[in-house]
Amino acid sequence: MVVVAGNHPKILEAIKSKPLTFFATAVRHLFLDGDTGWSRKDAIQVLSVSTGLKNFAAIGDFSSPHTLDVLSNMHVERMALCLESIFGGRQHIDLTHPAFAHVTHIDIFDEIDEEDTIVFPQIPLLPALTHLCLNNGIPWSVTQKLLQECRRLELFIILWPSSSRDLAYAWAQDNPVRDARIRKNLPGYFIANLSKISRSSNILQSFSKLLPNVDKVSKMEILLFISMTLGT
Repeated sequence: MVVVAGNHPKILEAIKSKPLTFFATAVRHLFLDGDTGWSRKDAIQVLSVSTGLKNFAAIGDFSSPHTLDVLSNMHVERMALCLESIFGGRQHIDLTHPAFAHVTHIDIFDEIDEEDTIVFPQIPLLPALTHLCLNNGIPWSVTQKLLQECRRLELFIILWPSSSRDLAYAWAQDNPVRDARIRKNLPGYFIANLSKISRSSNILQSFSKLLPNVDKVSKMEILLFISMTLGT
């Protein structure tokens, strides 16, 4: 079962009417967005009973150290989140935290500076990492180093916002790294190709009931769904 906070207001009612074992066995995908009537306490309650969770994404108030504490007792494999928020400050980021021990896929929302000395050095410490997504481009020297040090890495996606179109294309053309694992999703490419896929994939067509206006949904919603259904 997929639980998207903004689209499932009755989930909280279900916690009262169904046995907790239902959530433990039924909920595999949880997306906590900022556009919902849930409180942080509500979100933590749902997360706490969803002990069989495999895919998790969160933004806004739902991404906090309290959330991290609950995740540390689970075997979540795919995450999409802001590290600075969930650790309660950039200086507290620690990817050796138990919550990340089983993570194979991660989309890091943080805007990471070229001279970052906190996040980049820790990414190779993720023991199970196979799929990585970063945003707004990163120095090619860092890209090369991550490809070398993340030995299990199968796919490395780099995303750019539409507001940085010119910068993104200039960055892509200046690519000195040749590695089949890199995927550069430049402005305009992502939504266009998702729409193309959705016309030919029964899986994506079935998801259209949840996200009917593909051009208006957030990148995180799309990435989380693709991660859950296509396994990449």
